[in-house]
Amino acid sequence: MAQINSAQFEALWANAQQQPATTTIAPVPTTADLSLSGVLDKYLALVSKSVASGTVAQADYNDLATAVASVKPVLVRINDSALVTQAMSVKVAVPPPPVKPVTPVTPVTPPETKA
Repeated sequence: MAQINSAQFEALWANAQQQPATTTIAPVPTTADLSLSGVLDKYLALVSKSVASGTVAQADYNDLATAVASVKPVLVRINDSALVTQAMSVKVAVPPPPVKPVTPVTPVTPPETKA
């Protein structure tokens, strides 16, 4: 690491106070399949890795794959990808999940001890 003297540090500090150093990063466009079909495909791939590592039983994976396969034709009929694309294009407002009220905690003062 380079050493700087006090005068150099003061100059750097003064410059940072006036205009902090910033780096401009160009956004990288990303695409993600947010349709239920896409999510289920990714989830099955994830579960298959768990089967390979032994944390999920092959029978459970088979049951899950069968259930997903039975849902897929319905998703194709309703064109779930188009529904998601349309919803994203009009920026459909999705209500946030309900927030549980936070119960304030009363601090407890430890009893004084005599020395």
